[in-house]
Amino acid sequence: MLAVVDTRNGSLPWWREFTREVDQPTVTVGESAVTVNLDQAGDPAGFHRLARDSGDELPPPDCLAEPDVTAVRHAGSRIVALGPCGLTVHDAETGAVLWTGQARSEAPEILADDPVLLREAGETVAHAENGEELWRLPFVPDTVTLAGETLLAGDDAGRLAGHDLLTGDRRWDAELPPDTRLFAPDRADGRVLTGTAEDDAYQLAWLDPT
Repeated sequence: MLAVVDTRNGSLPWWREFTREVDQPTVTVGESAVTVNLDQAGDPAGFHRLARDSGDELPPPDCLAEPDVTAVRHAGSRIVALGPCGLTVHDAETGAVLWTGQARSEAPEILADDPVLLREAGETVAHAENGEELWRLPFVPDTVTLAGETLLAGDDAGRLAGHDLLTGDRRWDAELPPDTRLFAPDRADGRVLTGTAEDDAYQLAWLDPT
């Protein structure tokens, strides 16, 4: 079940029950649309765009209505799909195709929306708004967080690197406890909240991404 809660008064404007199995869903709330992936694999049957005010199903984006679409994923304001139109990137609010490209893997995964970061064939590739490649990293991090103009890329062993978001250049390296989680940055000062399980406690700490 997906439920939308009004944070101003705690009311429940609408909810939606799904009949299929849900596995690590992704939900993004935009100005007019709620975008939902019901499973991590990006099965097109588990992809939904719902009207934010009513929960009504919105028409599928261009190219996603085709029967041969094999994978759909989203992050923030962008949707990435693989199908008869090739690799397509869509605006999550309107469904419009922003750009198309050649897929380098059977199930490309979108890691971030600004710039569009794709996980393809064992690499991390950043694209401009017109689809032009900005840079690529020859690996796929276990965790990715965007903080201002810095991309934080980490692995489960606790190794963390800060990359320039525009060029991909590595700015710094850090060692964190294994399995440290990275949360969204603070809107006020850009610091990133980290969380680490330690015995029976969960330790939180701030990280300066600059």
